[in-house]
Amino acid sequence: MAKTRTFQDKLKKDKDARLCPVCGTAMTAVRAVRPEVHPTKGSWRFRDQIVIVCKCNHKEIYG
Repeated sequence: MAKTRTFQDKLKKDKDARLCPVCGTAMTAVRAVRPEVHPTKGSWRFRDQIVIVCKCNHKEIYG
């Protein structure tokens, strides 16, 4: 028989998974997409990267 997993179990796992060592809030992974100009061609391209965001670095990431 399959193990039943409740929504509260999922929240508990996510909550305990990553806490910021500096401020103690939950850290979330966000995909940041930044436009940049190609150095030789002059055309625009997009760079994306996964950034970990918490209360400490929220202003740095979002502006």
